[in-house]
Amino acid sequence: MDKYKRLANNTVIFTIGSFGAKVLNLILIRFYSSIFSQAEYSRVEIILQTIYFVLPLATICIAESVLRFSLDKTMDRKSVYSVGFFTITVGLIIIGLFFPILGLFKDFKGLVGLTFLCTAFSAYRTLNQQYIRATGYLKLFALDGIITTVLLVIVSIINLKVLDLGVKGYIMAILISDMLSNIFIMYFADIKKDISVRRFLNR
Repeated sequence: MDKYKRLANNTVIFTIGSFGAKVLNLILIRFYSSIFSQAEYSRVEIILQTIYFVLPLATICIAESVLRFSLDKTMDRKSVYSVGFFTITVGLIIIGLFFPILGLFKDFKGLVGLTFLCTAFSAYRTLNQQYIRATGYLKLFALDGIITTVLLVIVSIINLKVLDLGVKGYIMAILISDMLSNIFIMYFADIKKDISVRRFLNR
């Protein structure tokens, strides 16, 4: 009976987190469409699609493996997380060497560095989310989704409405929200203690 009760509770937690984030994202879409011109919106899409394309190359989708093996009680979770963390770090260093090429394209003019940082923070956030999900921090997982989206809304409004930073302001909003999400997860789940170079090298 406890197993079914836990399943029901987890389902409710995931539903609240997912639904809340999706509602806020719908609000964001309406907001962006009222702020950006068609050319700016196209530029944003090109940058985002580039990030989505680069992420699996830089991370080799290691976050999914971290979720899978962290759920296995026979595995050393600290080793699993360390392998994921340093695999992403090495991947980002390698892929970062090629990022200056993006500067040749007008859509990335002045935004190459921000695009790389967005990619990096997004990669670590995905890893951290999957890890806390596997290690039982389900409320934290759901709460992070809502808080990160709220932060994205707030910073977007400040950058676009108040500071009028345009596309750069939008990219900065994503970067800041993902960066704070990583800090939030690592602090409340105390993940930093699970990072070990020795465990990574051993694996």
